[in-house]
Amino acid sequence: MLTDKVNRITNKLFKYWFVLILAIVGIAFLRSGETPQEVSAAQSEIWNAYKGTGVYSKLACRSGQVGANWLVLCETGGNNGLYEVDIQSEGRFVIYAVNGTAKTHAEKMGKPYHFNRDSSVDIGQALKELG
Repeated sequence: MLTDKVNRITNKLFKYWFVLILAIVGIAFLRSGETPQEVSAAQSEIWNAYKGTGVYSKLACRSGQVGANWLVLCETGGNNGLYEVDIQSEGRFVIYAVNGTAKTHAEKMGKPYHFNRDSSVDIGQALKELG
């Protein structure tokens, strides 16, 4: 009898642990598709910089992860400025120009978005996935 009670309790605990583990994995999976706050903030900063210049009347920006890199692509009527967002820590990030268009736009906007010499961004793949 005591063995039966122990078995029932053990089975119940196992079921609860199993459900708990599934819930944790499910939450982690759902959160993995979220854009980090730093990337959203970088996208807003870039968008505001474009709008602040008044030079680019047509503007659409979007962000996404390509490989291990978080990127922002801004289209200005045929010209695509591609930017890399390097998340330094929570709430801190650095924006880099990835292509020549982004570097030219950054200069017109008065922003210090330099090239990241250590970047692993595949520009062609990034433009295909974000464009």
